[in-house]
Amino acid sequence: MKRDAAPAACCHDDYEWFDETLSWCPACRITNAFWAAIPPSKRGSRRREAERNGPFLPAPPITEPDVLSDAHALIRGQRRSDYGDPETNFGRIAALWSVVLQHEVTPVQVAQCMAQLKLARLIHTPDHHDSWVDAAGYIGLGSHLATTTTTQETAK
Repeated sequence: MKRDAAPAACCHDDYEWFDETLSWCPACRITNAFWAAIPPSKRGSRRREAERNGPFLPAPPITEPDVLSDAHALIRGQRRSDYGDPETNFGRIAALWSVVLQHEVTPVQVAQCMAQLKLARLIHTPDHHDSWVDAAGYIGLGSHLATTTTTQETAK
């Protein structure tokens, strides 16, 4: 955080944030550009309007670096802690799906199907950040599994 940069202000009278990487207030999610466009004489009334009616701006747009870094953090951290290594977990899922579907399913196909599931959900709610993150995670894990499988088969 650079403290020598001019702080950005938002609709909170006493609130300022100093992280110049954010273009929006973490408290109310107002964007710097939107706040700057409000004439100073109108800012107070906008604040009262927001307090009465809830946030008056949508959350900031999701950008690909956020999605990709969030997916990376999940598959390397919490998801690995919750479910174990992807080779074992996706292998178990593939074995169970093989029984239900009555034909062999590979761990790579599990990743492909799970990514497709997330994409299907995004058709209904395209702004759902978690589905984008999960889809990116499944695609990353699928790539890892495909590369690992190909490398192991080549070594045999």
